[in-house]
Amino acid sequence: MTGIKLSRLLEGVEVLEAPRTDPEVTGLCYDSRRLKPGDCFVAIPGTHTDGHRYVETALRDGAVAAVVQRRAGAAWPQVVVPDTRRALALMSSTFYGRPSADMVVIGVTGTDGKTTTTTMIHQMLLSAGRRVGSMSTVDIRLGDAVDPNDSRQTTLEALEVQEQLARMRDAELRYAVIETSSHGLALQRVVGVEYDVAVFTNIAHEHL
Repeated sequence: MTGIKLSRLLEGVEVLEAPRTDPEVTGLCYDSRRLKPGDCFVAIPGTHTDGHRYVETALRDGAVAAVVQRRAGAAWPQVVVPDTRRALALMSSTFYGRPSADMVVIGVTGTDGKTTTTTMIHQMLLSAGRRVGSMSTVDIRLGDAVDPNDSRQTTLEALEVQEQLARMRDAELRYAVIETSSHGLALQRVVGVEYDVAVFTNIAHEHL
């Protein structure tokens, strides 16, 4: 697999401490169970566990670097940043070649009706002869092809958002419709997505 230099991946990311080495990165990973040799591991603090607990394991298992908010053990190389979620989003966009820049991206947000509105916009564009893809709570669509969203996340993690946008770009789709939840925005999953249109359905007191 063709790789990309770590320094290139970190362009646009605020870096507090960088290693002296500049390894070739062939993938990004935030779940140590899915790590492949050549990946750059990004340690994400979560509700149930903290990715920093797995940094040394990831580096031992073949990660070429780890991106962290604080140093985790003595394993090297580690890149220290203020916010690993934001770093993951920006690095993912760079890794996949900024796919959203090549499409008209429509974001749908609000308290209720996001999935329905996302699906309606997709179908309207498809009926008008436009090449369109979409991501929603229930499925991921590339034109007429429909795959279930097995994660059941309204907005996928940043790495998967960029991966799906890259699939759409590579399939020569012109439009991408993304169901964009308030949690997805708060967790910076769509940082690096270059939206062209925002659709706001409604807002209620239970919005977050």
